[in-house]
Amino acid sequence: EAVDEAQVSTEVAERGWRWFESVGKPRYWVAPMVGQSELPWRMLMRGLGAHICHTEMIDAGGYAKSESYRAMYPFDSKDRPLVVQLGGSNPEVLAQAAALAAPHCDAVELNVGCPQRCARQGGYGSFLMDKPEHLRRCVEAMASAIHEANPSAACLVKIRCFDDTAATVELARMLVQAGCECLTVHGRTRKQGGGKRTGRWAANWGWIRAVKAAVPIPVISNGNIRERADVDACLEATGCDGVMSGCGVMKRPWLFAPNRRDVSDRLRLLLAEYEHASEHASEQRQDGEEGAGGGASQGSEPKQEQEQVVRKEKRGREEEEEEEEEAVAGAEA
Repeated sequence: EAVDEAQVSTEVAERGWRWFESVGKPRYWVAPMVGQSELPWRMLMRGLGAHICHTEMIDAGGYAKSESYRAMYPFDSKDRPLVVQLGGSNPEVLAQAAALAAPHCDAVELNVGCPQRCARQGGYGSFLMDKPEHLRRCVEAMASAIHEANPSAACLVKIRCFDDTAATVELARMLVQAGCECLTVHGRTRKQGGGKRTGRWAANWGWIRAVKAAVPIPVISNGNIRERADVDACLEATGCDGVMSGCGVMKRPWLFAPNRRDVSDRLRLLLAEYEHASEHASEQRQDGEEGAGGGASQGSEPKQEQEQVVRKEKRGREEEEEEEEEAVAGAEA
């Protein structure tokens, strides 16, 4: 059995590193953010130095069952490399949604990090960490569906941490066995929350480093990225292969820009394109919502709950950024 596990890990790692190289070895990742990570935002970030972007978390049930719901998340050939993130807890439904998304993107990721109430009620997000065997089945189903639909696409997972580093490492190793080819680790626990509560605790880069040292696949670090200097500091402290930022790029969209001197003119042009694209995307989303007939509610997260998450995150984002700066300032990673 130990030999079989080692063989599986080797095969998954080989696929993971081939994929990582095929998308340009991305170091600068823009996080999935509910109500924010739409096509115009992703294109803006790419123009300012991001190497790879995520969609917002998409309800797997709605995506699998409703064509009009899928239309609310349009793709663009210029928007690559792209990771589609799914939220859900039903292996079969996750596989169906992943198979539909995989031909249009470079990877499909399972959200195992959301700490919100709707995630607890639906049994998805970070609450999947409490059910490792069920989580394993979810990842196995997704990985198989992704590779069948698009052999060049990868299966990704984004997790939080336990207070016990050994438990987080064990979970990460299990995910590799299940078929996870690239892992993002948010260096906070579920209890440390999301939304405006996130900034009250600094992400623990030591926890992330322990995971990176324990698994053979690419690992991305998430948390405490507020300015450019944090990027290099995080890579050095964690040994990770990339850095993901959400709140940091929300406050400083130029965080990943290679040259700050030309950012102002560049940003003005990009913002004009962003505003135009946002208007178009808003019209598409409105058309999709009118035709969806509650499609999202067919999945694990009811549409009403999803809208509440959007409102909550938007209300708390500015306060979260301020609190994160205060909490992390002077703290050791």
